[in-house]
Amino acid sequence: MIGLTERLQARIAVEWKNGPVEIAAGMEPEVSCRVFPDQLPEFCAFVSRTLKGSLATVVGTQEGDRFTVLYVFSIPDEHAFIGVRTSLDSADRSFRSVTPVLHAAHWAERELHDLFGVVPLGHPGLARLVLHPDWPVGVHPFRREFDRFTPVPRLDARQPDLGPRRDGEFELPFGPIRAGVVESAHFRFLTVGEEIRRLEMQLFYKHRGIERLFEGQPIVLCPVIAERISGISSFAHSLAFCQAVERAASIEVPVRARLLRTIYAELERLYNHMGNLANLSEATSLRVAQAQCSLVQERIKQLNARLVGHRFLRGINTVGGLRRDLSADALEDLLQSIDHLGRECVVLIDLLLSTKSHLDRLVGTGVLPEKAARDYGAVGPVARGSGLKRDLRYDHPYAAYAGLTFTVPVYHYGDALARMRVRMDEISESLQLIREAAACLEPGPIRTELPTLSAGQEAIGYAESPRGAIVTYVTIGEDGTLRRCKIRSPSFSNWYLFQTTVENTMMMDWPINERSFELTHAGCDL
Repeated sequence: MIGLTERLQARIAVEWKNGPVEIAAGMEPEVSCRVFPDQLPEFCAFVSRTLKGSLATVVGTQEGDRFTVLYVFSIPDEHAFIGVRTSLDSADRSFRSVTPVLHAAHWAERELHDLFGVVPLGHPGLARLVLHPDWPVGVHPFRREFDRFTPVPRLDARQPDLGPRRDGEFELPFGPIRAGVVESAHFRFLTVGEEIRRLEMQLFYKHRGIERLFEGQPIVLCPVIAERISGISSFAHSLAFCQAVERAASIEVPVRARLLRTIYAELERLYNHMGNLANLSEATSLRVAQAQCSLVQERIKQLNARLVGHRFLRGINTVGGLRRDLSADALEDLLQSIDHLGRECVVLIDLLLSTKSHLDRLVGTGVLPEKAARDYGAVGPVARGSGLKRDLRYDHPYAAYAGLTFTVPVYHYGDALARMRVRMDEISESLQLIREAAACLEPGPIRTELPTLSAGQEAIGYAESPRGAIVTYVTIGEDGTLRRCKIRSPSFSNWYLFQTTVENTMMMDWPINERSFELTHAGCDL
């Protein structure tokens, strides 16, 4: 780690020529750089272009009347992270926007503006994102002085107009109440017949203030909150949180716990990917295939329940390792079940890939070009379906992934078929990872005790969820509780890109495209 840190520090010192920068070593990010607010865009562009970094998360914090903004970059070539921090003037609370030079910061800076009231000067589209039109001006719910238990009076406001329309164009509203158990979102289509000319989205209808719920909580209780960020990624969210605290506290997790965490993470990936194949089959009217894929998904959830006591793998992660071990009988159940489920998955995947009516609906639907995916920070199967080899298990190995063998599937045509093929290949990889990790299990401890924490300790944790990268930032408070927690979910990164693939397409392709992106609203409503 020391050699890596020194190498990155040396590169920055030699190659950055445009002003002073304060460089320090940390846990993760391994290198922390502090710059003046007027240097921020240029330095972030330097990290992105010269050091080949991709934006992982943007964190806003408040201490008294002072605000700090932290941009965290992944440097895959170095298997490291770099943090770029700037402190804002307590009077005007503004800084130069990074978005004009780094499009991936677009939503993150709008979120900062809504929740903290800081102003990214020069942002090309500083409209509201999280706060709806009826929210009063000047009220920022993540400010320390904001009382989250006091109701906020709402204004009489309407959604902004979609703008000028050509002959034949009309607005088609959809949501926020949708069919079945689909989460709440409002989509406004500007259409001509079946063609979608433009799409405006309003998410964040059920923003829960989860990041503020973490504040002041004892560390041991926080994994319970993390598991409820997004139910279908419960284990990945709790894993990212636990690893953030473990890095902040310099905890070494036992080998057996790291291997079991890897097994559970891949089980979560398996049932999610089978669920996605079921959803895509429904969108293309393959009802039998939908039922068969859903049945396999259900069997994986039942296996989860037998192994840890919960279908969504809740209640097993804790800071320092795991709350309970896996018995010899449960391990045998796992291996037998995986062999059986693996054979079923192979049959279903082969059938789907040989069904012409299914493939015809996916080919060329929702095309996301590689450049757009890179510029706007795509993650997960969405990124890998557009030619980007981005996977935290490979770029920044955690748990037991560094000692296991797996391939990151990448496709370059960027459509719904490519995203489906990525998930199909990952199903095979997950099955093999589970077998390999299980073969490496040896008797031993599963948890390291949490030491006394000091105020100001900070770190990031991360996990490659079934939908992509989860990045969690934590800061420890004065009394050993949590001072700040920031979660960047994969859906927050991919929703904007989804919007770009919808415009100038046909309405009948909308449900297929939406399911191929496999986005959640809960991942944004934090």
